[in-house]
Amino acid sequence: PFHPKRLWDACHYYLDKRIYRSKGFFWLASRDKHSLLWQQAAGGISLELIGTWRAGVLEDENNGLSDLEITELEKLVSKETGRFGDRHCDLTVIGDKTQVDKFTDKLKSCFLTDEEINLWSEGYEFDDPWPKKIVKMIN
Repeated sequence: PFHPKRLWDACHYYLDKRIYRSKGFFWLASRDKHSLLWQQAAGGISLELIGTWRAGVLEDENNGLSDLEITELEKLVSKETGRFGDRHCDLTVIGDKTQVDKFTDKLKSCFLTDEEINLWSEGYEFDDPWPKKIVKMIN
């Protein structure tokens, strides 16, 4: 997962106008159940809650699923290759090569370290400066 504060800093200090477009899916250590969509064009970035990771549903004691549904979900998650179930970060960045390299290197430094993963797995809460208000838009 991304460290929320380091990702905030990377977006605010390294997202340059020469990054033309980036898009993908990711997760934050502070919001480990939520699948987030990253959409960026020029200087604007939009991060949207698009769902819940299957692994996050399984970890929720009040998930409201039947035993059969849990069993089927566990089968799906067990087929995932990552150590965090179906949670993953998958971003595509397009822009000036030197700036893309600089920004993606910075993004890579935003992932939790092994020590931080151990803290996270023990329930440690990381500083999260990202907006927490969720707005539901109805058509």
